[in-house]
Amino acid sequence: MVFISKEKNFNGKKEFEDEFDQFTIKKPSVFKWIIVVFITLGSNLLWVALTEIPLTLLLVVVSGVIFFSIFFWFITGQWSVRILVLKNIKRIHVGKMGFFLKYSMKFLGMHFDKNNKYFLEKISYLRDYNSVKELFYDRLLDPVSSSLGLGFLIITFVKPLITTVPQAMIIANIVLVTTPLLSGFIIPFYWVIKDSRIRYINEKNDVFKAEENIKNSTLNKFLGFSGFVAGINFLLESLPEHPAFAHVHSTLVLFILAVIILLFISLIIAGINLFVATVYLTTKHQKLVNELRKKITNYIPVGETRVLFNNEKTEVIIL
Repeated sequence: MVFISKEKNFNGKKEFEDEFDQFTIKKPSVFKWIIVVFITLGSNLLWVALTEIPLTLLLVVVSGVIFFSIFFWFITGQWSVRILVLKNIKRIHVGKMGFFLKYSMKFLGMHFDKNNKYFLEKISYLRDYNSVKELFYDRLLDPVSSSLGLGFLIITFVKPLITTVPQAMIIANIVLVTTPLLSGFIIPFYWVIKDSRIRYINEKNDVFKAEENIKNSTLNKFLGFSGFVAGINFLLESLPEHPAFAHVHSTLVLFILAVIILLFISLIIAGINLFVATVYLTTKHQKLVNELRKKITNYIPVGETRVLFNNEKTEVIIL
């Protein structure tokens, strides 16, 4: 059952006023921060072990990238609120949506359809980033998967320009170290949308979450499975050219090695992105989500979803 604040219920009265809960977070404890720092340092040590890059040089470069990535995540988070969401839904509200903007938003999965009825969920929730599950599982997988996808797709496009193994290693390391910047184009935007709890009702009276469109978007599919395939393909082509694997001729063995290396790369990416994500989530994210929840009510009503179970059948009633 969906109650919309600007509509009336069966008694002819508002079910509730145009008010909504504030999104809040619980920050990680000092112990959790120590874990985050150790994981970040551990990923750098793994990187040194695999590539023989001097540790001092790597720490200096990674520290610089982390600093700029945090700043970049702040900017993209703010930009996603003001441009990708508010201006987008405002255009729907006034009935104006240009061709380029319309299909760009569809590609991102953030297209607001004028045939749908949008509302903001009244009830928000607490994100407990002191919880291992919330911080390390629910959030960390997003930047890791997007970084892998973007990174290997970039490498795939530039591979025709690479003529030697050392060049390939240099390019791969450059892409690897910049993964927090790459994921900054997507992750803050997705997290803000997810935690703002924007919902919509389609013409069939089905209720959907706005962030589901992002997960099902062309871009997300492109980065997910396509990025994994691009990574495996790149490694399968590159490993035989490396002196350490020149003697390996079995495709199966090369595939297993490619998967193992991809796993190590994922661990390295996870360590770097974890620190950036934790800083962003504990300093800027709450403010951006609440800013969006407040401003978007100028264009869509506040609502509340209630699901009734009748003989084990779920009914969604639109009032």
